[in-house]
Formats: sequence, structure tokens, C-alpha cells
Amino acid sequence: MKYKLFFVLVLSITSRCVDALEEPIKVARGDENYPPMEYVENGQLTGFHIELVSRVLADLGHRVEFVNLPWKRALRQLEKGNVDAVTFMSKTEARSHYTIFHPQNILSVSHLAFIRNRLADARFPFNGNLDSVKNQRVVVPLGFKFGNHFDTYPFTNRVEISGIDNVLREIANDRNAVAALSINFGQLDYLKLQTPINIDSFEVVKPYIADTDVYIGFSKARHRETLAENFAQSFLNLKQTGFYSKLRHKYHLYESD
Repeated sequence: MKYKLFFVLVLSITSRCVDALEEPIKVARGDENYPPMEYVENGQLTGFHIELVSRVLADLGHRVEFVNLPWKRALRQLEKGNVDAVTFMSKTEARSHYTIFHPQNILSVSHLAFIRNRLADARFPFNGNLDSVKNQRVVVPLGFKFGNHFDTYPFTNRVEISGIDNVLREIANDRNAVAALSINFGQLDYLKLQTPINIDSFEVVKPYIADTDVYIGFSKARHRETLAENFAQSFLNLKQTGFYSKLRHKYHLYESD
């Protein structure tokens, strides 16, 4: 009888351990579309980051569950330890208090750029120095961080609006305003197809404001230091394979992107 009870106890503990091992890694992301990195197509979440993160975690023996949340909520869930990681994160001092930014876990590089309306009455004189457009009306998405230099720059008329669609709608209504957005290859063309307003006259201003490293950040509250390290090593190994180069080619990403 004792042996039978012992066997049942061991079986129960083993079953719980297996269930724990099979629990997917929860990766949160902003609930908007950022093609070609992360976006919904035909009802399915896809993109360079999505395929890349899924493959790296699969190579580590993990399943992944992507959770779509409003951006600020995604960050709060990471801080509280309710998710294991968040994609498309730029590194800031404040976020570093609750996020593991491993130097090898940079998924891509994003271009911070001004978006303007070609129908604007006035010329947009940006020359690479923010001082050249200090008095311009600049619209940015609420809760987004673009690096300390831009985030703390004293624009005379800076406006924060929730949602990228609403940011674009604002500069459609005020043709002399400009938006500041992180832009990846093809994103503006995608937005022209998906946004319920006419933005055919919008264009990306060059030079870019800055380039930003985009991480997958892991949760300190959830004690994911080992996972972050393992992800970095697996990611490094994957970069040496044909899969990685084919994936970049699939999404038209090149070294300058």
C-alpha cells in the first residue's frame, strides 16, 4: 500500500513538472501593425520578428504564445512578471529597471523618421538637426519612446496621441504638422493600404532622425535571466544558418534596414 501511494505521489509530481515544462513562453507585443516586422495578415500574426522569435524559442524546446496588448499595458505586464518577454522594445533607463536587455537580443534596427504631408503649405526644413524644426508641430504616438535625445527635446508644439491611425489622421487634418514614427521597410506602404483615411500624399522625410536598436526584452520579475542568455546564444547560432538569411530576404530586409 505504501509503495502504491508513493508511486501515485511520484506520478502526480512528474505530471506537474511536465505541464510546467510544456507551458508556453508568453511574449507580449503592441496590438498595432508594424510591417514587415509584426503585423496581421489574413487574420494571422506574422512578420520577421514573429517568425524569428518563434524559431529561436523552438530551437530551445519552447512553444511560444504571442499576446497582443496596447503598448503601455504590454510594458506593465512585463514589469509585473505576467509575461516572459516583450518584442519591439527600445532600451531606456526606466525600462532597464524591469527588463533584461541582452546585447545579443537585438531583433532589428528601426528608423525614427518624420512623416509629412506633401500637400503641406509650408516647406519642412529638417536637415538632420532637431533645432531646424524646433517650432514645427510634431505629433507622436502616446507611450512610445524614441531615445533620450528625441524624447527630451523641447519642441515648441509637441503633441502625443494614442494610436498610430490617430497620429496619421492628425497630420491629415493639419497638413503642416508632421508625425514622428519608427519606420521599417515597407511600413508606410502597408499603412496606406490599411489605414481608413487617405494618406497617399504622405512621405518619409530623409535624413532619418535616428536609428534605434529593437530588442526582445525579458522579464526581471519573472527571473528570465537564463532564458535571455539562452535566447541570445540560440539567436547567434541561427544567424549562421541559411534560415536567417532566407528570412531576411523573405521580408526584403538588408543590412541598411
